[in-house]
Amino acid sequence: MTDQQKEEGEQPASIVQKRNSSTWSAAQRVEAVLKIWSERGTPSQICREMNITWTILNHWQQRAMEGMLQALEPGVRLDKGQALSPRLQELIRKRSAIPKEKLATRLRRLEKKEQQRQTGG
Repeated sequence: MTDQQKEEGEQPASIVQKRNSSTWSAAQRVEAVLKIWSERGTPSQICREMNITWTILNHWQQRAMEGMLQALEPGVRLDKGQALSPRLQELIRKRSAIPKEKLATRLRRLEKKEQQRQTGG
């Protein structure tokens, strides 16, 4: 631990623990997902800010998408807790089946775009 870290009460990165998903309220999770979807933040930025893993953030996004699809499905009564229709389950399955390379490429592109925006270039 450096002298500066001691003075500021910081812990070295190797000691800092990742927070789990139950630490965050539903409103905070919604805000994190919407930041990504509205391109006001990159997944890596959100993970760093909230000190969570990509897996947790991705799970929040999948649940948000599922909830949105379920809420907008005509004829589904959410108060009875009905399961998703087979059609919606298939849409979600297809959505989550995007190749990891495509996601990684998109993430790199978004991070580069954000860096350019921050540096004004």
